[in-house]
Parts: sequence; structure tokens; C-alpha cells
Amino acid sequence: ATFRYLTQDVRLVFAQNIEMARALQRLGMRATRVEVSGNLKALADPLPVDQAARASLAAAFADAPLWVAASTHPGEDAILLGAHEILRQTMPAARLILVPRHPERAADIAMLAQKAGFSVARRAQGDAPEADVYLADTLGEMGLWYALAPVVFLAGSLKPIGGHNPFEVAHSGAALISGPHVANFQETYTTFEEHNAVRYAATAPEIADHLCHLLQDAQALDTARAEARSVIADQKGKLDALADQLITSLELSDA
Repeated sequence: ATFRYLTQDVRLVFAQNIEMARALQRLGMRATRVEVSGNLKALADPLPVDQAARASLAAAFADAPLWVAASTHPGEDAILLGAHEILRQTMPAARLILVPRHPERAADIAMLAQKAGFSVARRAQGDAPEADVYLADTLGEMGLWYALAPVVFLAGSLKPIGGHNPFEVAHSGAALISGPHVANFQETYTTFEEHNAVRYAATAPEIADHLCHLLQDAQALDTARAEARSVIADQKGKLDALADQLITSLELSDA
């Protein structure tokens, strides 16, 4: 009753997904005043990409099956390296770009990868990228890594960290794999689920299964990448419609 009283003069509320709209209605907001709009995060510009670096690295990676493990946190690297080890049993030429959330962890991750039997190259040290694991231990280059690989595992999700923003991956057109712990971006991931644009995995074998499927089946990969792009297109369409509704509702049009 209190919520209904506080919102009695509100003409229209735009929720970013159906779950939030239903929650508002349960609190007392009239259904006729609640609309489902898009997610404003989808309007952010794509991450910048150094095109010269992209061309150079693309040539170095050549036609190797390639994936990115992005924004990794402590406890996740071992799982992701385990997935890479399993993947290479089927695809020996597969390469991994591993991007730690905090680059100061790079030395420890490099040691972990070397103990697992991988050759390692480090971006920050200027190493040539021809290695089993390319450690992208720099800041401000995430757009470059997303642009290089057709498949991205978005970390911060294998441990109860809360996840990271999947719209940045979708903007690049990469297929998305995530762990189950995405509480900080749950409403965003719900949108991805509605488009079949995310694949969840909690263990190294599960991650490797998704990677094998996507990197060996060109049609499946094309479909997964199209699904990711469709999330962005759908959200932008909804937000355009939202702008039109606001103009009409607030009588802002000159017409």
C-alpha cells in the first residue's frame, strides 16, 4: 500500500526486463503503468580496438582455434587452464588468450600455466604471441582481445564474485560462455538467456565441451555469434521505442 501511495502520480515506469516489471507490479504498481524497455548498458559504445595490433596478432595466431578467458580472478585460472588442456586433447593447435582482471597477478598465472605444461607468452613483457597461452597482462586492451577470438569465456563467474558485463562481449560479436555466478549482472544475463546467447559451465570439462562444440562446428559458432549480436540489436530497438514513448507521454514532440 505504501508503494502504491508513493507511486500514485507516476505515469509510466520502464523496467529493463519482464522479471523486474512483475516485481514492480507485486509491490503495487498498476500493470497499465509498467512497460518493459531495454537495458541501457546495451547502448554503451563497443570497447576500443587498436586495429594495427589486431592485424599483427591475428597474423600471429593465424588459423589456430582461439578463445579468450576474460577478467579472471584468483581460483578461476586453474579451472580455465584445465579446460584448455582438455580442449587441446581434441584440438592440439588451440590457443588461449588469458586476461586477468588484475594484471599484477600475471607472474603467478604464468607459473601456474607452465606447471600445467603450457608454453606462455606475456603481453606486458613484449613476448611474441606464439605460445599455448598468451597472457594479456595489460590494461585497456579488452576490446582487442574480444575482437581477436570467436569465443569468449567471461570470468568472475566461476567463483561467487558476481560476474562481469556481457554486453561488451556481445558488441564484439563473440560467442559467450559464462560460469554460474553472475548475481551482479543477473538481469543482463536473463536477457541473454532469452536469446539463447549464453552457455553456462561450472567445471573445466563443461567449459571444454562448449569450446569443442563451438570451435569445431562452424555453423554452431556462426549461430552463437549471431545470437550474441541479436541481443544488442533487440535492446537498441527497445530503447528506440522507449524514447518515442517518453516523447509522447511527456508531450515533448513539436508535432
